[in-house]
Amino acid sequence: MEKREFTVASEYRYNRAGPLRWIVSHILRYPWLPGATMLLAIAVSILTSTNSVLVGRAFDLVATPGTTPAMVLHAALVILAIGAGQGHRPTPAQPGRGDAGPVGGARRPR
Repeated sequence: MEKREFTVASEYRYNRAGPLRWIVSHILRYPWLPGATMLLAIAVSILTSTNSVLVGRAFDLVATPGTTPAMVLHAALVILAIGAGQGHRPTPAQPGRGDAGPVGGARRPR
């Protein structure tokens, strides 16, 4: 019997024999989560590199004579869609900034 005031009928029991076993028992409850984390990290890396390449191509497109506004709009929308896929969402207060948290923290004096 455990020394607790309240109990839950269908409580999940974690292995508390040591810190490593406690962590492993949490991971084993949702075994798909570490794999999904790795896959999503790889996807974000691919999207980041693809976005950098597309920004360079859009610059070349703008610098090329005979470029139509529709071509520039298409390039901008593709870059915006990839940025949204990366998780960069501009806020209404900062429409040009999708990821202001780390930048704002880096600019504050210590």
